Amino acid sequence: MNKPFFFSVVLAGIITFSASGFAQPQTSGWLSSYWDGCKPTCSWYQNLSSDPKFLQYGLSRSCGIDNKELPLGEIAEAKCAKEGGPAYSCWNQIPFVDNEIAYGFGATATAVCGQCFEVTFTGEYEHGNPMPMHKAIAGKKAIIMGRNTGGVGGNQIDFLIPGGGLGDFDCFSEQIGLPKNSEKLGKRFGGLLGNCIDGAIAQFNGNWEATGVLEWVQNCHRTGCNTAFGNYPTLLEGCLFHVDWMKSAPNPKATVRVLDACPQILVEGYVPKSSKYTLLRKFMEFTSSTGSPNVNSSNKTISSVNSGVTLTYNNVNALVAGTYKMSVAIATTEQTTISVTVNGQSAGTLSNITTGGWGTFTALDIGNVNLKEGDNIIVFSFQTNSVNIDYFLLLGDQDVIEKATGTSSSSSLTSSSSSSSGANVPILTAGHLTLATSQAKYYKLNGTPMGTAKPVAAGVYIVKTGKEIKKIVVR
Repeated sequence: MNKPFFFSVVLAGIITFSASGFAQPQTSGWLSSYWDGCKPTCSWYQNLSSDPKFLQYGLSRSCGIDNKELPLGEIAEAKCAKEGGPAYSCWNQIPFVDNEIAYGFGATATAVCGQCFEVTFTGEYEHGNPMPMHKAIAGKKAIIMGRNTGGVGGNQIDFLIPGGGLGDFDCFSEQIGLPKNSEKLGKRFGGLLGNCIDGAIAQFNGNWEATGVLEWVQNCHRTGCNTAFGNYPTLLEGCLFHVDWMKSAPNPKATVRVLDACPQILVEGYVPKSSKYTLLRKFMEFTSSTGSPNVNSSNKTISSVNSGVTLTYNNVNALVAGTYKMSVAIATTEQTTISVTVNGQSAGTLSNITTGGWGTFTALDIGNVNLKEGDNIIVFSFQTNSVNIDYFLLLGDQDVIEKATGTSSSSSLTSSSSSSSGANVPILTAGHLTLATSQAKYYKLNGTPMGTAKPVAAGVYIVKTGKEIKKIVVR
């Protein structure tokens, strides 16, 4: 009946993402391909990792049938999961190549959203002797960011590629005006390339060493891409990646390393662009309690509570005062009432809630809460019956988070230095806020890209890169 919930701080300062540093030694694996059009599993709050290393990336974006991004503030049903639901995959998550390394997204066996894997193709085939297509990609590298979890084998990565196969679910055909499980998109498992492999077996009598096999398969695959996606340039680009960079290699083997952090070039395609909300906190260790909550002794996280329990969090820090959205994910078969106070003021109540099962965790909105700048005290009171807790969540309106506060003047800046003051707020003296060229394009000051050396007026600012934000004082 018990399932722990987690808490971690996301607003820890500015982080530079790189492809360097590996959490695990290299292992053997292989890649399949798919594009089912489904909303990523990593687009639900309840699927986020509790590890700050991955939680910092937040939710993967999802889009409507028109490929326009859906705001995170709306908990949109997935089209694949519920007929009539509005949420699909976003087409910007096609694979691409930068400096000879491929980047993309996929489904992984790990239950960690936002984890990245570096794969190096070995020139081998998962299901038999290598074909010329496998040999042609030996030594090539790709970095893949997980946005779907589960549904694949332990050493398998399912690469998200248009035309790669509709798989177990298909809401993609309808998105581009085709009948469900359309033959125009190839085999359900194997996609357009699967059709070409079958065709090559017939054409060359199963002799993969015959002259011209590679070119024949690629030409077949290219024709399939152009036929399926000729009216959809973005999808066509992703499909042709499979042909040109991956040389139409089916199920190639690879060595795999798990990266400590994801390259920013992938993070930019993972995190939502137009969302009103930014992930702030996912709650873990509480400060104090009354009653007898069931506690994980190693880290003071809660797994379940009974009626009469209160949980107090004393150090919920907000960089900017404003209105934030709070959610809680719980599971219970009993009608449960939960009330919340923020800094001594009532913030909302969930009354007579049941989710239908002790393992059926459902994310529920408590509502908007007003946080002051700095530390806030949040108290949760469980008034009736028992409940299992997965997490509490705070979301912030980006208009608030990125807003400049304090005063400003016309003075410009010519050099930079920093020190700490007050609640870990860096103070920058007169000068430019200068960043390394390789990092600068990812940084924003009050929502505007900074460039490598941006003159900044005196005042208090929020600097933001990816999903990380930090307050700075400029004098």
